[in-house]
Amino acid sequence: MRLLPGDGSAKWWGIAGISAVLLSAALIAVRFGFIGQAWSATHALRFVMLAVVASLVVSVAGWFGAKWIWLCSNIGLFAGLVLMAAYGRDLTGWGDLVGFIMFMMTSAAGFVAGVVIEGIAALMRRLNRSS
Repeated sequence: MRLLPGDGSAKWWGIAGISAVLLSAALIAVRFGFIGQAWSATHALRFVMLAVVASLVVSVAGWFGAKWIWLCSNIGLFAGLVLMAAYGRDLTGWGDLVGFIMFMMTSAAGFVAGVVIEGIAALMRRLNRSS
């Protein structure tokens, strides 16, 4: 994790911006390109807002020094995009909703995994200091 900026570094805001742009593009590409839903500016704007909020939350965690949360959350976001594409592609009717729910659940699971790993890492640091 040495490649990531340090705690409180302004580089985290650049990472948040780049992440928001990439996640927005990926969500829109999966929804309107890969799944083939009809273009809707309203839905596209909502995906952009979701990407901005998710990127800010994850980058703020990194800014506070929780790099495991940042890493696991991004893995969860990527896995969620893959599952959204997989589940939304071949289903009829509610398939796009199922794909989006899979994206949200996988993204949340990545965040929770990061919190758990960050807690374990903090506990290990505390135990090592005590010894």
